[in-house]
Amino acid sequence: MKKIALIITLIALGGCSAIGSRPVQGDESPYFIGVRNDVYYLFHPSKADNPYLQPLNIIDFPFSLIADILYLPYDFYTVSQRNSGNDSAKNI
Repeated sequence: MKKIALIITLIALGGCSAIGSRPVQGDESPYFIGVRNDVYYLFHPSKADNPYLQPLNIIDFPFSLIADILYLPYDFYTVSQRNSGNDSAKNI
């Protein structure tokens, strides 16, 4: 029973880097932000909020990749909206 609970928890957390990084990306490129965060914190664990949890990035990586691929249309849309807003401000 504990194995099932662990598997369900890992699946629920899967892709959390891709989802959790989107609201705070600011001017940074949103493309594959979850994968980039997983790799960054895997190689720089001391800069993470919870360094002892960073090995979970290995588990999160494939789920973040899938989530980032599914988010690509939304990312393209938000970047195009951001860029079109900047262009209209330049024309005024």
